[in-house]
Amino acid sequence: MPNWIPFDGTAEQEKNYSVLTSTDGEVILEVPTDSVRVDNSRVEVAVGSSARIRKAPSTASCERPELTTSFFGPEECPRDYPHWGCYAFIAICCAGGKIIGGCIGYYPCP
Repeated sequence: MPNWIPFDGTAEQEKNYSVLTSTDGEVILEVPTDSVRVDNSRVEVAVGSSARIRKAPSTASCERPELTTSFFGPEECPRDYPHWGCYAFIAICCAGGKIIGGCIGYYPCP
């Protein structure tokens, strides 16, 4: 059973994936529908699933993002490119798009 983390925004289903849009409209992600759950207005995403970044600002809101909930750590990102970004409280590996946990701050993939 997966661990779930909150996403700061809304979810809309399109075909076999869900489009997640952040509350401020600055971040748009595609996540497999079976990796998203919605309860009233709360959107949650399964850790370990994958995400594709459709839209994200190019400037960071912080010097370094901070993992708040780490079910997988940055070591789960590919060794040849171990960087991760923080998008609407979701920590995502820059290579491959694996969701590794929750985070604070906005920090795009380099």
